[in-house]
Order: sequence, then C-alpha cells, then structure tokens
Amino acid sequence: MKAIVRNSFVCGRWQDNPPPEDATLMIADPVYGSEDVLELVKMAVDRRLPSAIFMWPDDVWGLPVKPDQLLHWIKPESTKNTSKRYSRFVEVIACYGLTFAEPMHWSNRTGIFTDRLFRNDDHKWKKPESLIERLIRNHWPRHGVVYDPCAGSRTVETVCRRLGIGSVSVDIANNSIYFETGHTVRADADVAFRVDFGVMPIDCEGRNKDGT
Repeated sequence: MKAIVRNSFVCGRWQDNPPPEDATLMIADPVYGSEDVLELVKMAVDRRLPSAIFMWPDDVWGLPVKPDQLLHWIKPESTKNTSKRYSRFVEVIACYGLTFAEPMHWSNRTGIFTDRLFRNDDHKWKKPESLIERLIRNHWPRHGVVYDPCAGSRTVETVCRRLGIGSVSVDIANNSIYFETGHTVRADADVAFRVDFGVMPIDCEGRNKDGT
C-alpha cells in the first residue's frame, strides 16, 4: 500500500512555525538583506537541519556561520535592472549540512545553476522549478519532509507534490499565495492557520477568491 504524502501550508510567520520534527531538508528563499537571512542560518545550524538558503552575494559577508559551500545561480537575464548600478545576474545558495542523497558522477556535481525563469507574474521573486527540483533530488535523504519557511509562490511545495515528497510551507505575504482550487490566502501578523492539501482550502478570512 502506497504511503499517503501530506503537503501542508501554514499561513503565518516562520518564527512561530518552526520545522517539524520529521523535517530532513530546508530550502529557504527569504527577503534578501533582511534579518530573516541571519535568523534562518542560525536556526539551520542550531537544529542541525540540512539547508539551502538563497541570498545575494553581499549577504554572505554578514552571515553568523560560514557556509559549508556556496552554490551560484547565474541568471540568463537580470530580474532587476537599474540605471545607477550594474545589473545583478548572480544569486547564491548558502549550504549547511547538505549531503548527496545518492552517488553521483563528479560531472553532475557542478555548483553552478543556469536555470531560467520563464514567468514570475504570480510572485516577484519566484525561483525556477527546475532549480528547486535539482536541490531536492540531490539532497532530500529519501525520508522526512522538506521545510520551506518563506513559501512565496509555493514553488518548493509544487515540486514536492510532483515528486511525491511531503512538505511543510510557511508564508505570511499578503495576496501572494494562490491555490490550485482558485482560492487565495491573505495573512495578517496575528492570523495563522494550517492547510493539509486534499482538503478544500480557504483564505485567512474564510472567503473564496470571488469573495463568497
């Protein structure tokens, strides 16, 4: 009998919704340059939770703990252009405690990602599913769940659901989460709820997307 995989979403702050006991991998995409970057690094190290945390190259200098390794996402085009500074084409992924889930040929262990994001109309800072899938396939130890504390467009959850892997996603961003059912989530600082998919989700105010 095939095991039931649960993919849960928590509407609230990740600080109030830490990784569950069965979390074996964290993939985090916090607001770059924010305190969340530092706090997530501290949590990953304190809990000894294998983690991949996205950030700007500039953020690396202020990290409280040196990463085991830095991976680089080199984007084919910049997602933010400016007239005063060079465009940023590189983002880094700080790795803590990651191990490869299965043996791989050395030629497949490149730390450079060139995945392309074709559309981000549902979330400003969305990451390519192909990039997230590589991280999960390479480093999820074949048991436990993947924890995503800054879910945004829920790319981690989307990939986990496709791969048949359990996940717990957390986010508080207003109007940024859209369910496949056509429902939207709006979260306030004092509101938190949990959805286990397979159950019809509603938003934090108990309304469907059409307001009913």
